[in-house]
Amino acid sequence: MSDAHIDAPLVDSRVIDGDTIDAAIGLRLPIRIEGIDTPELRVAGQLAAALVAQSHTRIWIQQARHNQQTIMARATALGQYGRLVGDLYLPATGETLSGYLLAAGVAVKSEDGRRHQWTDEELRRIERLAP
Repeated sequence: MSDAHIDAPLVDSRVIDGDTIDAAIGLRLPIRIEGIDTPELRVAGQLAAALVAQSHTRIWIQQARHNQQTIMARATALGQYGRLVGDLYLPATGETLSGYLLAAGVAVKSEDGRRHQWTDEELRRIERLAP
């Protein structure tokens, strides 16, 4: 991973999965949410749980926009696949997307950046958290 330092307002976004957002911050770049892992859309057996995590990410962004809160994108590194590594946050409250997803129970901490090995029990628990 190489260094990147970006702290810019989120102009527009498209949620790719629970922990990756295609963010428009002057230019459009994918941001991998740092320090967490959510189930993956393209991994066998994880689709239903991944869709729940993706929904929670969308809800966080939609609620912030509905409440007319500024969403900031902070990136600290350039990671795998050309994605920025960072987080989204609300300056007014300090709330982060990663913190929200962890509290909602649809993400796990991932300090080393490795993918979590999801158990069937964990995936079923996340599926029950569908909004």
